[in-house]
Amino acid sequence: MATSKKNIYAFLLDETFPEDEHQETTQPQRKALKKLREISLLKAKPHKTPEEYAKIKQESFYRLIANAVDTNAVDANALDKKDHIIEEARLRKAKKQEYERKLRAKDKKIAALQAKLHAQEEAHQENKKLFYKTISDQAKTISQQCRQIDEMNDAIHKLHNQTKNTNEFRTILFDEYNTALQTAPSTRTPLQVWKKIMLKYHPDKIARILGTRMSTEITKQLNEMKP
Repeated sequence: MATSKKNIYAFLLDETFPEDEHQETTQPQRKALKKLREISLLKAKPHKTPEEYAKIKQESFYRLIANAVDTNAVDANALDKKDHIIEEARLRKAKKQEYERKLRAKDKKIAALQAKLHAQEEAHQENKKLFYKTISDQAKTISQQCRQIDEMNDAIHKLHNQTKNTNEFRTILFDEYNTALQTAPSTRTPLQVWKKIMLKYHPDKIARILGTRMSTEITKQLNEMKP
């Protein structure tokens, strides 16, 4: 049985591809790519014709066409890049403004807290001064009251030591009343002077020192002296 030898490079002789067989392209780049594929197949053949060598020499020409840059695409890419840069700058500016706004709000809050703290400190200092003043005034009042009590106790003891009967009580009290009336301001009436002495020898004050009987007797004498 006779067998025919098949040339395995036979398909290379066809300059068209199945998918391109019935398709004509009008784009130069696509045509150049198609030619480059054909040239690549021709370069793989072990034996080439002069026409095939001529086609292979055109490879650099078709490669330039295939690698040509689309100016419209370049312009679009450049425009997109420019828009991207502008958008990034806008976002950075917006972020910076937001950060500055937050920083100003924080500074304003800190200033308000500092002002409040300063006001509280001033109020504390005023309260402290008022407290010390009150304590000082109270101390002065207590000291004055103690001095008055001491003077009253001395007067009561003196009265107790000097008096032997009712007439002596009356004489001592009358002398003290006249002395107080002479030394009192002109605006003070005799009744006011008498009330002051009456308060000085109030029974509740002198009863624990002179006793109930003597304190009652002094009160009686003062009531008789009332102007």
